[in-house]
Amino acid sequence: LFFRRDNSNESHIIKGAFTHGSGWAITKGAKLNKLRRFMNDFEAHIYGYAHMHDLIRDEKPYMTLTPQAFGQSKIKAVESVGSVTGSWFRTYTQGIIASYGEQKAYPPTVIGCPDP
Repeated sequence: LFFRRDNSNESHIIKGAFTHGSGWAITKGAKLNKLRRFMNDFEAHIYGYAHMHDLIRDEKPYMTLTPQAFGQSKIKAVESVGSVTGSWFRTYTQGIIASYGEQKAYPPTVIGCPDP
């Protein structure tokens, strides 16, 4: 995303990396590890990882170079944020045939999307 303020030379570029995801994880720790591996593989400010039917948020500080005139780059500390993006697939609902999540005894899903 590119943001430019009207009547100003100020601008900002926000890089994002998003994926549906793959594989599986049941525990929060395993889901967080999948998110962190994804965050380590791509350079971005915002990361989204779906597929795991949970809400988990994580921050990752890193150092980067900011381009300056005449090659005088500056080191800058930046913090990125990543999230397992949530789900709208409800498990364990009475009166409905058991879903694959129930048949495999997966934990109940968290419904919703990440907080800003």
